[in-house]
Amino acid sequence: MTDKNGEDRQPKQVASNGPDVAMAGLSILESLLISLKETGVLDQREIYGLLTDAAEAHHQRARSASDDELHLRVAKVIEAFRNGGNTTKSG
Repeated sequence: MTDKNGEDRQPKQVASNGPDVAMAGLSILESLLISLKETGVLDQREIYGLLTDAAEAHHQRARSASDDELHLRVAKVIEAFRNGGNTTKSG
């Protein structure tokens, strides 16, 4: 991979799991959803539906997966986010 000056650049490796990656993903999701709402691409009802669908997918997966507790916890995080609980910012 080369940068804008034509110099060879390799992407930096980042952790592929753990709470830091989860927090980064939630922060990115929150920013994207805010941006999509502010620009009129999605309204609040559509965002609520999108998050409901995501949570339901994890509830369904929990019914048939060996890692059912993980999927239930993920569904609860999504539902809290959907219901207005800010999962990425403190205070």
